[in-house]
Amino acid sequence: MSIYSNEIEVSYHPRHRRSRRAEIAHVLDTFADLIWSRARELVPVETGDLKESIDVQVDDGTIVLRAGEGLEDDRARFQEFGFVHYQTGHFIINPYGRPAVEEYKRPLREAIRNALVGRSW
Repeated sequence: MSIYSNEIEVSYHPRHRRSRRAEIAHVLDTFADLIWSRARELVPVETGDLKESIDVQVDDGTIVLRAGEGLEDDRARFQEFGFVHYQTGHFIINPYGRPAVEEYKRPLREAIRNALVGRSW
């Protein structure tokens, strides 16, 4: 019998904190995929280049949508924010990024809230 047999060791491992952090990361990744899919559904397609250039990532806890990278022109910006057609003079706007984000903003907030309190979303 050891003289140390009455000693105890107590350690604290904040599992909830880690699992909640992981749950929030999972929520962000899931909603990034949903926003990516929705933006690809909304984008106008002529050649498909703009649709293929859409990328959504989670960057430091923020969902970031990027489009138009690698394209030789500014069509990503023109479609999203509008332009005046050179032949007709009509203002044309075909937003795809902002509507995709707006569509999932409220459900994302609710899912994060639920993940923080430990409820399933």
